[in-house]
Amino acid sequence: MPRHPFIIRLPFGLVDTGFCLDAVIAAQLRGTRSSIARTLPAFGLSSREKRFARTLLQRKRNLWLYRCNQRAFCGDFVLVDMSVGQRKRRPVTLIELKAREALHIGRLGHQLQNAGQAVAALHDAGVAAPGAPIRSLQGDKSVVLGALGVQLV
Repeated sequence: MPRHPFIIRLPFGLVDTGFCLDAVIAAQLRGTRSSIARTLPAFGLSSREKRFARTLLQRKRNLWLYRCNQRAFCGDFVLVDMSVGQRKRRPVTLIELKAREALHIGRLGHQLQNAGQAVAALHDAGVAAPGAPIRSLQGDKSVVLGALGVQLV
């Protein structure tokens, strides 16, 4: 069985077309139908994570959002600020959502132990480059969104 990917891009079209995540993920995975079916659960979203993703995709079109493989200990999401032209200068943000938790910046706990692999996948995809600024945000979805400049009404 092929190695499962560390990240899958969540395109803006998800919020424009009803958030059909399975179809988007299946389109990005390589392999047989059965191997894709076994991999899909690793990228599933809880209702809280789906609300976070939907809000971010609707309000921050300069940020490319990636779902992390939940079995790979590389966080919940990775963001890349595509408004920066040079790949080596594009900020990368690792995100770990924790319900009812205050914002923590720079914390790389157990859930982010393989975050370097997710960042390497961004390099392989040509989205970011080695040396790009990297930060991590951990906390409740509302405080993480606030740290990303998204105002909740």
